[in-house]
Amino acid sequence: IDVDSDIFVRCFWHSTASTNSSNTFTPVVSYSQIGDFSDIPDDSDSKTALDIAIPADTANTGSTFYATSAGTINAGSIAVSDDQYDALVLQVEATLAGTLANFRFLGLELWFMPKLTPGAQKSKVALPEKVVVAS
Repeated sequence: IDVDSDIFVRCFWHSTASTNSSNTFTPVVSYSQIGDFSDIPDDSDSKTALDIAIPADTANTGSTFYATSAGTINAGSIAVSDDQYDALVLQVEATLAGTLANFRFLGLELWFMPKLTPGAQKSKVALPEKVVVAS
């Protein structure tokens, strides 16, 4: 990962089609860095929130598969030590509002610029087309 570029995170989820606009999924994504051969953090360890949070996503008529807007870990937010990348442990907590029938959390998606070595980045196209980034 090129930590000098933004890292984008979004969630995928499923619920039976809804006609109620008050049915929402609000994810709260946080992350922890771990070094080589370190223990995976537990619930008591500190976590860092996304710099731009993922906003609530509302269920809508006719859909059952959803992708949230993307939240952001800003460029330079991830520390690099000893010229080695640490691992990121991502955690998702969520609030469900309304009646989301058959709700399923499906997973996280990350977009980032790959670290191209040696030399400079050749492209700054980190996001696929038709992706909404939260502001």
